[in-house]
Amino acid sequence: MNLQNIESADTTSIMVEISPGFINTEQDAIVLSSDFVARIQDDLEADMMNQGRRSLTYKSFLWTAGLVDLDDDIEDSISSSGAARHLSEVNHDGALMWRSLLSGASDPSLGCIDAIEEASVSVEIPSPARNTYKLEFQFVGNLSRECYASYMAGFATQPEICSVEKLTPFRLFNNYAQWILQSNVVDSLPWYDVGLTGLNQVVAVSDSGLDTDNCYFWDSSSGELKDGTVQSSRRKVVQYVSSFADDGAQYHDHGTHVAGTVAGKKSIDGSTESIGFADGVARDAKISFLDIGIGSGCCYVPGSAFSLLNPGYQAGGRIHSASWGGSYSGYSGYGAVLVL
Repeated sequence: MNLQNIESADTTSIMVEISPGFINTEQDAIVLSSDFVARIQDDLEADMMNQGRRSLTYKSFLWTAGLVDLDDDIEDSISSSGAARHLSEVNHDGALMWRSLLSGASDPSLGCIDAIEEASVSVEIPSPARNTYKLEFQFVGNLSRECYASYMAGFATQPEICSVEKLTPFRLFNNYAQWILQSNVVDSLPWYDVGLTGLNQVVAVSDSGLDTDNCYFWDSSSGELKDGTVQSSRRKVVQYVSSFADDGAQYHDHGTHVAGTVAGKKSIDGSTESIGFADGVARDAKISFLDIGIGSGCCYVPGSAFSLLNPGYQAGGRIHSASWGGSYSGYSGYGAVLVL
């Protein structure tokens, strides 16, 4: 575990998975989660009081930590074996790593002991195909990475746990094309500021299927055609050519992503537009879409430049986006056809 890989800003929760069959009910999971919190708090407090921390020994295990009676001879034998040495007494690489992780939260000002007690816990019930419960510990506020590292290490030492991982919040990706192209300065959109939004323009796109019911393309008015007819009054997709696609093509395919990057614009009701997180670069432009999707692979590419480019041209498109290609980067027969 690398402390540098744990950043407080991108971590909000820790997920632990209980070993198969160890607990059988949601209530057992809740009780166990409280026990984990108490154990980790005890460990951190012991470090703060410079009492050291035990290695992974019989004293750490739930079933030998006073909850299960041991024969006196067995306990004496384990004790005399040296297995109960404090972590501070050994200096091999493994011990140094664990010592660093577990003692990182020893600064009282970090608030690690209080923070884990304040964490909320949710239980993920196993599906019929699994018999492992998962516990998610969600923390309040922006904790230090030292706290998270100590928690991760503390959970990892619990014998009932078979896996532990940090969870990061989901965020939108691929929604920065606008400002990257316009200025390469976050949220700076100088083209839009002077009115360059693609208004009154048509961009032709050839790709696998486009989902015209997606809110970035949806037009709630009736009469949508997908036979190549130019419908200039449509909100976003003014032409849809489907004659090259086969029955296995999917309207929600890669073309939806590409056309959205080019000119998608959000409309919840299919009529009134609003600014969306994933609006396209030319958000006020319209789309002429040539569906070349086939179910068995990527695309069927027409054998002539005219067949590929003319439909969009007839719809008013003077720019054609083709986000597809082969793995071979040399000059091929297709290149000879398409390079004008």
